[in-house]
Amino acid sequence: MCHQLIRFFGRPEKPPKFDTPFRNIRWWHIGFICIDMYSVSGESEHMMQFHYELVAVSCHRIPISSFTLTQPIKLRGEVMTEQELQDCWDRATRRFPVYTLQRAGVTWRYRVSGVGERTLVALSGALGGAEAYFVLMTELETQHRLLSVDVPFTSSIREVMGGILDILDREGVERASFLGASFGGLLVQAFAKSHPERVVRLILAQTGPPGEIGPGKGRFWARVVSVLPTGLIRWLFERLVRGMLKRTPGRKFWMAFYSEEIQRLDRKSLASRYLLTSDLVESFVWTPDAHDAWKGLVTILFSRKDAMVGSKMRTALSALYRDADTHVFQTDGHAAYIHDPVGFSQTVASALGS
Repeated sequence: MCHQLIRFFGRPEKPPKFDTPFRNIRWWHIGFICIDMYSVSGESEHMMQFHYELVAVSCHRIPISSFTLTQPIKLRGEVMTEQELQDCWDRATRRFPVYTLQRAGVTWRYRVSGVGERTLVALSGALGGAEAYFVLMTELETQHRLLSVDVPFTSSIREVMGGILDILDREGVERASFLGASFGGLLVQAFAKSHPERVVRLILAQTGPPGEIGPGKGRFWARVVSVLPTGLIRWLFERLVRGMLKRTPGRKFWMAFYSEEIQRLDRKSLASRYLLTSDLVESFVWTPDAHDAWKGLVTILFSRKDAMVGSKMRTALSALYRDADTHVFQTDGHAAYIHDPVGFSQTVASALGS
């Protein structure tokens, strides 16, 4: 297993040094903590099954499950260069300013872009923020209004639901479609259950059903990370993100973006993500026949091969939303948006227009 971890993370030249009791921990032992930490609070709950899928050599050959594929998608073929990404970032952050909202002592951040009668609310993964969808903002601005929301560090799913409601009310949005990627996909599923009257459609990108997460897992890891040094936490996520972006176009730009996001992490904020996930899982019944099950429109977006969303997760999500349109990007990895943000944006626009 250690050799397989080395293949995934690479062997660092200078492993970080930590005071007792971490001084004698091998870096690949810490890797187990890193991947399992990622299972609930990081870039998705699906890493929960890393013992069987992520670290295994076969993790790069996970087959598409038996669900019906409505439309396999090949992204546009052209990739944005690092300079194009930087130029798009500069334009988006300049034209679409940050708005803030205070709620119960917590600051919410979001960006508003575009025009149109239809509104899309976008929540990125746990390491993203309001700026993560900067390409989506520019691609959809002539067709749709987009609210890109940065979910603050909180342990209460009710607080998250209330914050999103306040943003909708503030912006005068009665109903909206919701895009949730990875960890954000969990949150938009919860919102659809708690406030179905405000939801038009769910677009679930490379995520899974909350019901597949062990209820007590988040609380357990919240206790674990509460004793880990912040430097160790950031180093672990830095290593994991580098591995995820290894073959990604524009890698240097995205690495700089996520490195800045990682610097926001500390023990308290990471623990809150774990506690939020446990609260989300335990606050609802996650079965297709639950009384509050979302029966509206759903579009599911997967990658062809995604070590973080294995066959079990894919099948379970399709079973939860039996009438969903399922699209599979003909790319590998957990970040179809990062691999081809323009192609991903076009797919989202197509889903919104269907």
